[in-house]
Amino acid sequence: MKKNTCFVMLAALMLAGCSNEVEEQVMDSKRVPLQINGDINMLMTRAADDHWDDNDAIGVYMVNAENGIVVDNVSNYRYTVVKGGQNSTFIPADENNTAYFPEDGTAVNVVAYYPQGNVVENKLSLDLANQGEQPKIDLMSANAENASKSSPTVNLEFKHRLTKLFFKIEGDVNTDGINATISNQYTKIQYDILNDKLLIADGSEKENIVMKYWNHDEGTNRFVEAIVLPNDENNSAVDRQLTFQLNEKIFKATISNSTTFEAGKKYTYKVKFETTPSGINVSITGVSIKNWDDGD
Repeated sequence: MKKNTCFVMLAALMLAGCSNEVEEQVMDSKRVPLQINGDINMLMTRAADDHWDDNDAIGVYMVNAENGIVVDNVSNYRYTVVKGGQNSTFIPADENNTAYFPEDGTAVNVVAYYPQGNVVENKLSLDLANQGEQPKIDLMSANAENASKSSPTVNLEFKHRLTKLFFKIEGDVNTDGINATISNQYTKIQYDILNDKLLIADGSEKENIVMKYWNHDEGTNRFVEAIVLPNDENNSAVDRQLTFQLNEKIFKATISNSTTFEAGKKYTYKVKFETTPSGINVSITGVSIKNWDDGD
């Protein structure tokens, strides 16, 4: 009887060992989802300034680390912010479009852009003529290399791809109703996501951009701003005319072609309106160049 009991206990131990091995194999074969932390790395770029908004969404790609080919059809998956703040977590907007790492442990690169939208042949189209809702044209991109199921959390540092113009308004003149434009700007552009390139849309011609006007704190913080295409070999710097129209009067100035708009830079001007016996005078003074991730 004791002998039979020993055999039974031995068999039970063997089965338990086999069960543990099976469980470990199942665990190893489980699909591991991508986890994203996003660093916004920006200030003074949108109405929300330095944090993600609740409805912000990024487009996510998972590509082969060697040749940039999309892995497991993870193409333009929409991930939305979980909490506001400069650093936030992103989760799939649709559980059916969750990015999973290759089960064999192969490393991949994660490519992301903001704002997520419809893409054609992995190209996002933007219309810079519409400055009214700047978050929709505030193009940013980020990437993380060598991510895998053994290290599923990636930290994406988003950087600005366009140029910001910022005109701070001073003076005792009521500027509500002001119309400010900048000329010689391409407005129909595309972003080639996988090749990380800005493109001018076919047939696009230069035109005027109407800048966005803000009036905060009962007139003590007034400015106009625009997000524009940077200058490069396909968009050379030319003379750009500034036009400020206020109370049926028009004031003009020129940004020389010696000033090149660089990607990710913020160009700050001071626009001062003064009331004189002969009418209103306007002066535009100084220009400084700031990275959008600078603090002040």
